[in-house]
Amino acid sequence: MKQPDSTRTPVKSRSIAQVSGLSNTRASSVHIVSEKCDFVVAAGRRVHYRRYGAGPPMIMMHASPLSSKSMRGAMQVFGQHFTCFALDNPGFGLSEPLPIGQGDMAAHADALKDTIDALELEHPVVYGASTGAAIAHAFGCKYPTASALCMLDTFSHYDTDDTLEGYFPDVIPRRDGGHLLASWEKISGLYLFSPWQKAEPSRRQVRDFPEPAMLHDMVLQLLCAGTDYKQLYAGAIAWEDAANVDRLSAPATLNVWESASGLARVQMLIDRGLPENYVPIYSDAAGGRYANQLNYLVEQSFCNAPPVPAHTTAVSAGEDYEPLYIETSQGTLFAKAANGMGCRPIVFLHDWGGSAQVFQSIATALATRHPVLAMDLPGHGDSPMQAGSVDELVPRTVTAVGEAISQLGFEGVDVIGIGAGLLLGNRLKESFPALVNRVVCLATAPVITELSEFEALSEAALSFDPDISGAHLIRAFSVARQQDLFWTWWRRTKATTLARAEPLDPVRIHGRAIDLLKSGNAYSEFHRATYSINGEAETSLCLVPNWQSGNGPVSDQLPEWLRKEICPLPDDSAKWGQSISAALAN
Repeated sequence: MKQPDSTRTPVKSRSIAQVSGLSNTRASSVHIVSEKCDFVVAAGRRVHYRRYGAGPPMIMMHASPLSSKSMRGAMQVFGQHFTCFALDNPGFGLSEPLPIGQGDMAAHADALKDTIDALELEHPVVYGASTGAAIAHAFGCKYPTASALCMLDTFSHYDTDDTLEGYFPDVIPRRDGGHLLASWEKISGLYLFSPWQKAEPSRRQVRDFPEPAMLHDMVLQLLCAGTDYKQLYAGAIAWEDAANVDRLSAPATLNVWESASGLARVQMLIDRGLPENYVPIYSDAAGGRYANQLNYLVEQSFCNAPPVPAHTTAVSAGEDYEPLYIETSQGTLFAKAANGMGCRPIVFLHDWGGSAQVFQSIATALATRHPVLAMDLPGHGDSPMQAGSVDELVPRTVTAVGEAISQLGFEGVDVIGIGAGLLLGNRLKESFPALVNRVVCLATAPVITELSEFEALSEAALSFDPDISGAHLIRAFSVARQQDLFWTWWRRTKATTLARAEPLDPVRIHGRAIDLLKSGNAYSEFHRATYSINGEAETSLCLVPNWQSGNGPVSDQLPEWLRKEICPLPDDSAKWGQSISAALAN
């Protein structure tokens, strides 16, 4: 493979049309495949990644506090000539954190080496943005011959004393949802001041400000990283030090693009003088930087290396309750599953605006004896929304769920549904009678089948469209909190006041708020697709928490057809798994 020119001529800006639409014949011969998500276990740690494109391998790592989702734009460009593997950094997205040393860049270099080995990749190009660039740099320092090239996008020098003070807001869930606005303030501040928390005239950035939808997506990625997000983030900032530049002997590029938040810091490194193994690549704008970097890789023949073989994965559930992706004719479903032995399989279907995460504790308990499967329904959690009208939503969702169950080899399953999940379960039994034994209601949310209730819900349902103020975050948190306080939440009266044995839990409310925000503004549209489904015909058992409202026990407020066979659940939700297993065995 030809290495970068030792004269280190800087690469100047070229348009996306000049590069991403390369006119040579080899560009048109590359088959572009759609993005696929998967997991790999590296040294005992589960790593989530996105794969896109065809050609030699390229590892891609994202900025903090984001996930591999933020690398999609880059993958679309580099995937023309490379097989891109965009990783969720440890502790971000769906990747597990390092067991120790989450802020230690040498440990992250080791983790990256383990991941490359687990993916069976040879000599990949290693690309990193911001935090990802720090990991790529640390990897190149520790394993100088393990990569074809280290591509550093916004690698610079930080004054850590000036930067780190107040840089990481507390995102521990609060009862008033204030942590959500703190997260919004940080993400939006990244585009206003440098560092973001120092709102002084001399710190003001002059650049385009993102649309609310982009900020919203970034905030969700921060919140999904959890309260420990700052460990790697801070470790990467500390690593970006001029003193570390000379430690890298591997071939490297340093991307310099106009309007980057760290442009002045990057330019400082260049003005200081870079070692000969670094090649600066200049771009006029953020969008063109990927094209210019791809142009460099093409000109230096990095894309002539052997391509990565096509990848196929057989879908199967292991012994532990773990995440996986299931491809169906209706699109990809993110799921969690376990192949527990001995008892009938159980499939969980969440309510609209929920996710598989609501079943985490129950499914984990049941997985010791039952095969279990919980899915994010299309447009929820980490399952993408598929194109089509609302009228097609129910049949397409039922088809996807049925195919997912079949792919795992489950038969004669008991379906446990919450709210709309119960109604979908009944349709599933009609469409796939050989797959479903019975449909069971978990009555932690109302089942809407009456037009009057749907109209009341629609009138109360708040818009979760991203707002420049971040107010939509608080609206979602408010709905999630009301779900704990009223039965039903859209009728907030003395009669609907809900009394529960368990205290109001900000963490639980936060989780439901994130689910609502991920489902977006289609929340009421989803309900419109299912409110008219009659669940009466097939539901045989109703699992009911011991909750009281102003109207009496919740069990007395269920539709009559749900009260044929009631199994009460204990006050402690941690014990529900055991109670449900016993009820299903009867």
